[in-house]
Amino acid sequence: MMRRLLTVRRTSRSLPFLKRRTQEADLILMLEKRDLKRLRARAERLRQAGTYWRDCLRIEHVMGWLYDGDGKCGYCGVELVESGHTLSGTATTDHLLPKGRYPHLDADPLNALPACATCIHLKGQFDPNKFGTPLLNDGDNLNPSVRAELIARTKAHLEDKLTKRRVAFQSDLVAWRDRFHA
Repeated sequence: MMRRLLTVRRTSRSLPFLKRRTQEADLILMLEKRDLKRLRARAERLRQAGTYWRDCLRIEHVMGWLYDGDGKCGYCGVELVESGHTLSGTATTDHLLPKGRYPHLDADPLNALPACATCIHLKGQFDPNKFGTPLLNDGDNLNPSVRAELIARTKAHLEDKLTKRRVAFQSDLVAWRDRFHA
Protein backbone atom coordinates (compact mmCIF):
# COMPACT_ATOMS: atom_id res chain seq x y z
CA MET A 1 0.00 0.00 0.00
CA MET A 2 1.34 3.41 -0.89
CA ARG A 3 1.13 6.28 1.55
CA ARG A 4 0.26 9.69 0.28
CA LEU A 5 2.50 12.47 1.40
CA LEU A 6 0.71 15.38 2.96
CA THR A 7 1.94 18.87 2.24
CA VAL A 8 1.18 21.33 4.98
CA ARG A 9 2.65 24.55 6.21
CA ARG A 10 5.05 23.88 9.01
CA THR A 11 3.69 25.41 12.14
CA SER A 12 3.83 24.27 15.69
CA ARG A 13 0.23 23.07 15.34
CA SER A 14 0.79 21.05 12.13
CA LEU A 15 3.41 18.69 13.58
CA PRO A 16 0.99 16.86 15.91
CA PHE A 17 -1.42 16.57 13.00
CA LEU A 18 1.25 14.92 10.82
CA LYS A 19 2.30 12.63 13.66
CA ARG A 20 -1.33 11.60 14.24
CA ARG A 21 -1.85 10.95 10.49
CA THR A 22 1.29 8.80 10.35
CA GLN A 23 0.16 6.84 13.40
CA GLU A 24 -3.26 6.30 11.80
CA ALA A 25 -1.65 5.03 8.58
CA ASP A 26 0.63 2.70 10.56
CA LEU A 27 -2.37 1.37 12.50
CA ILE A 28 -4.28 0.69 9.26
CA LEU A 29 -1.28 -1.20 7.84
CA MET A 30 -0.93 -3.21 11.05
CA LEU A 31 -4.65 -4.09 11.02
CA GLU A 32 -4.48 -5.13 7.36
CA LYS A 33 -1.49 -7.39 8.00
CA ARG A 34 -3.19 -8.92 11.05
CA ASP A 35 -6.42 -9.47 9.09
CA LEU A 36 -4.51 -11.07 6.23
CA LYS A 37 -2.76 -13.42 8.66
CA ARG A 38 -6.14 -14.48 10.08
CA LEU A 39 -7.55 -14.90 6.58
CA ARG A 40 -4.57 -17.04 5.56
CA ALA A 41 -4.98 -19.23 8.66
CA ARG A 42 -8.69 -19.75 7.88
CA ALA A 43 -7.84 -20.59 4.25
CA GLU A 44 -5.24 -23.13 5.36
CA ARG A 45 -7.79 -24.82 7.66
CA LEU A 46 -10.35 -24.90 4.83
CA ARG A 47 -7.81 -26.44 2.44
CA GLN A 48 -7.05 -29.16 4.97
CA ALA A 49 -10.72 -29.92 5.53
CA GLY A 50 -12.10 -30.08 2.00
CA THR A 51 -11.05 -31.64 -1.29
CA TYR A 52 -12.43 -28.83 -3.45
CA TRP A 53 -10.36 -26.25 -1.60
CA ARG A 54 -7.26 -28.47 -1.53
CA ASP A 55 -7.22 -28.44 -5.33
CA CYS A 56 -7.03 -24.64 -5.52
CA LEU A 57 -3.66 -23.74 -6.98
CA ARG A 58 -3.02 -20.72 -4.79
CA ILE A 59 -3.85 -20.19 -1.15
CA GLU A 60 -4.56 -16.56 -2.05
CA HIS A 61 -7.51 -17.69 -4.18
CA VAL A 62 -9.03 -19.48 -1.19
CA MET A 63 -8.39 -16.33 0.82
CA GLY A 64 -10.32 -14.37 -1.82
CA TRP A 65 -13.32 -16.68 -1.28
CA LEU A 66 -13.12 -16.08 2.46
CA TYR A 67 -12.59 -12.32 2.23
CA ASP A 68 -16.30 -11.59 1.97
CA GLY A 69 -17.10 -14.90 3.62
CA ASP A 70 -20.54 -15.57 2.22
CA GLY A 71 -19.83 -18.15 -0.51
CA LYS A 72 -21.72 -16.17 -3.15
CA CYS A 73 -20.72 -14.96 -6.60
CA GLY A 74 -19.06 -11.59 -6.13
CA TYR A 75 -20.90 -10.21 -9.16
CA CYS A 76 -24.47 -11.57 -9.25
CA GLY A 77 -24.82 -12.90 -5.71
CA VAL A 78 -25.84 -16.46 -6.63
CA GLU A 79 -25.08 -18.97 -3.87
CA LEU A 80 -22.04 -21.02 -4.90
CA VAL A 81 -21.13 -23.32 -2.02
CA GLU A 82 -24.45 -24.34 -0.51
CA SER A 83 -26.16 -24.79 -3.89
CA GLY A 84 -23.55 -27.19 -5.22
CA HIS A 85 -21.86 -24.97 -7.81
CA THR A 86 -18.54 -26.11 -6.37
CA LEU A 87 -19.64 -29.72 -6.90
CA SER A 88 -20.65 -29.21 -10.54
CA GLY A 89 -17.62 -27.10 -11.38
CA THR A 90 -19.65 -23.99 -12.21
CA ALA A 91 -18.03 -22.01 -9.40
CA THR A 92 -14.54 -20.67 -9.80
CA THR A 93 -12.19 -17.95 -8.69
CA ASP A 94 -12.09 -14.87 -10.87
CA HIS A 95 -9.24 -12.42 -11.09
CA LEU A 96 -10.99 -9.11 -10.60
CA LEU A 97 -8.18 -7.50 -12.58
CA PRO A 98 -6.95 -9.80 -15.39
CA LYS A 99 -3.72 -11.54 -14.44
CA GLY A 100 -2.40 -11.07 -17.98
CA ARG A 101 -2.34 -7.29 -17.46
CA TYR A 102 -1.65 -7.36 -13.70
CA PRO A 103 0.58 -10.39 -13.07
CA HIS A 104 1.77 -8.99 -9.72
CA LEU A 105 -1.82 -9.25 -8.41
CA ASP A 106 -2.15 -13.00 -9.06
CA ALA A 107 -1.03 -13.66 -5.48
CA ASP A 108 -3.18 -10.88 -3.98
CA PRO A 109 -6.24 -12.24 -2.15
CA LEU A 110 -8.12 -9.00 -2.86
CA ASN A 111 -7.84 -9.76 -6.59
CA ALA A 112 -9.41 -13.21 -6.13
CA LEU A 113 -13.19 -13.26 -6.16
CA PRO A 114 -15.64 -16.18 -6.09
CA ALA A 115 -17.70 -16.19 -9.29
CA CYS A 116 -20.23 -18.32 -11.13
CA ALA A 117 -19.61 -19.64 -14.63
CA THR A 118 -22.18 -17.24 -16.13
CA CYS A 119 -20.47 -14.13 -14.76
CA ILE A 120 -17.01 -15.43 -15.68
CA HIS A 121 -18.19 -16.03 -19.25
CA LEU A 122 -19.80 -12.60 -19.54
CA LYS A 123 -16.85 -10.80 -17.96
CA GLY A 124 -14.17 -12.37 -20.14
CA GLN A 125 -11.04 -10.21 -20.06
CA PHE A 126 -12.91 -7.07 -18.99
CA ASP A 127 -10.63 -4.74 -17.03
CA PRO A 128 -12.64 -2.59 -14.59
CA ASN A 129 -9.58 -0.41 -14.02
CA LYS A 130 -9.85 0.76 -17.65
CA PHE A 131 -13.60 1.45 -17.30
CA GLY A 132 -13.74 5.05 -16.12
CA THR A 133 -10.89 6.74 -14.31
CA PRO A 134 -8.07 4.27 -13.54
CA LEU A 135 -7.86 3.55 -9.83
CA LEU A 136 -4.56 1.66 -9.94
CA ASN A 137 -1.29 2.44 -11.64
CA ASP A 138 1.06 -0.31 -12.78
CA GLY A 139 2.60 -1.99 -9.76
CA ASP A 140 0.04 -0.69 -7.25
CA ASN A 141 -1.61 -3.15 -4.89
CA LEU A 142 -5.32 -3.42 -4.25
CA ASN A 143 -6.93 -2.17 -1.08
CA PRO A 144 -10.49 -2.86 0.11
CA SER A 145 -11.99 0.43 -1.08
CA VAL A 146 -10.46 0.15 -4.58
CA ARG A 147 -11.59 -3.49 -4.70
CA ALA A 148 -15.16 -2.48 -3.88
CA GLU A 149 -15.18 0.16 -6.62
CA LEU A 150 -13.74 -2.28 -9.19
CA ILE A 151 -16.41 -4.85 -8.27
CA ALA A 152 -19.11 -2.18 -8.70
CA ARG A 153 -17.72 -1.29 -12.14
CA THR A 154 -17.68 -4.95 -13.15
CA LYS A 155 -21.27 -5.43 -11.96
CA ALA A 156 -22.36 -2.45 -14.08
CA HIS A 157 -20.51 -3.87 -17.10
CA LEU A 158 -22.13 -7.30 -16.64
CA GLU A 159 -25.60 -5.82 -16.23
CA ASP A 160 -25.15 -3.74 -19.38
CA LYS A 161 -24.00 -6.82 -21.29
CA LEU A 162 -26.93 -8.87 -19.98
CA THR A 163 -29.41 -6.15 -20.94
CA LYS A 164 -28.08 -6.11 -24.52
CA ARG A 165 -28.25 -9.90 -24.67
CA ARG A 166 -31.85 -9.91 -23.39
CA VAL A 167 -32.89 -7.51 -26.15
CA ALA A 168 -31.11 -9.62 -28.78
CA PHE A 169 -32.66 -12.77 -27.33
CA GLN A 170 -36.17 -11.38 -27.65
CA SER A 171 -35.70 -10.60 -31.35
CA ASP A 172 -34.09 -14.03 -31.89
CA LEU A 173 -37.00 -15.69 -30.10
CA VAL A 174 -39.54 -13.89 -32.31
CA ALA A 175 -37.61 -14.93 -35.42
CA TRP A 176 -37.43 -18.54 -34.15
CA ARG A 177 -41.13 -18.68 -33.48
CA ASP A 178 -41.99 -17.10 -36.85
CA ARG A 179 -39.76 -19.52 -38.72
CA PHE A 180 -40.54 -22.80 -36.98
CA HIS A 181 -43.87 -22.34 -35.27
CA ALA A 182 -45.84 -20.49 -37.91
